Amino acid sequence: MKKQRKRRKEKFWSGSGKFFLAVIFIYLAFYGGNKIYQLSNERSDSYKKRNIEIVGNRMVSSANIYQICGFTSKEDKEIKINIDKVAARLMEFKFVKGISITRRPPQILNITVEEYHPVAFIYGKGLNLIDGEGMLIPIPDAKIIWDLPLISGLKEGLGRLGSKTVAGDAYLALEVVRYLDD
Repeated sequence: MKKQRKRRKEKFWSGSGKFFLAVIFIYLAFYGGNKIYQLSNERSDSYKKRNIEIVGNRMVSSANIYQICGFTSKEDKEIKINIDKVAARLMEFKFVKGISITRRPPQILNITVEEYHPVAFIYGKGLNLIDGEGMLIPIPDAKIIWDLPLISGLKEGLGRLGSKTVAGDAYLALEVVRYLDD
């Protein structure tokens, strides 16, 4: 009796049993891999206001960012957000250097704003800000107290806001400002 069981086990594992287990293993691996792929690609473009995290904004107010996302009231209803359009609209602000928008499960949208860091006020045709690389930045509407030096008395035009200055004297003044910061 024991010999028949042993022979039956050996016969099972030598032929069809291994094949049957291999087929089941391949099926489970494919099914599991497919489910993981589906879940990782499944995303929602609908977010509630409380699920949006905004980081790095000082000159662009969070209210402006929420408005650009499509939130018009204080209600926390879920709305569909086109991330590419939001990023493009935020890049239109002249004091925004870069935008990073990422999704984080479960349904959290991270908006990281990289702004230019002004090092001085500069006076040309009006009062503006300038960063360490010579980028002309308009003064934002946000209520920010600035403790920055003033660069004035430049004889040449500064250029357009949102672009680097064309005035050579401005770059010399920026070197002096950098020296003062050290």
